[in-house]
Amino acid sequence: MDNIIKNQSDKVKELESRITSLESKVEILKEVLMDKKAKTFKFYSEEETKALLDALTGVPLGPQVMKTCVRLIELGWNDRFDQQRTASALRSKYLRLIGEK
Repeated sequence: MDNIIKNQSDKVKELESRITSLESKVEILKEVLMDKKAKTFKFYSEEETKALLDALTGVPLGPQVMKTCVRLIELGWNDRFDQQRTASALRSKYLRLIGEK
């Protein structure tokens, strides 16, 4: 009977060790993925978000939004906010902000 209890205890310890090891690996993976995401995802500052809303307020939805975004890029949007945005990215962000996307 003691032998059975010892075997079960050993199995439980082994499982706990394996779970701890897996949890550690998951945490490492999360950190790696978050680092990659942080490097590729370009956040919009409050100032840039407000400027985008202001620039596109009153522009009718449709092709005019994209034309306006192209013009914003041409006029130095990226220099103003120290970013490398495309007109398409600005359009997508605007549509998300107003709930159209």
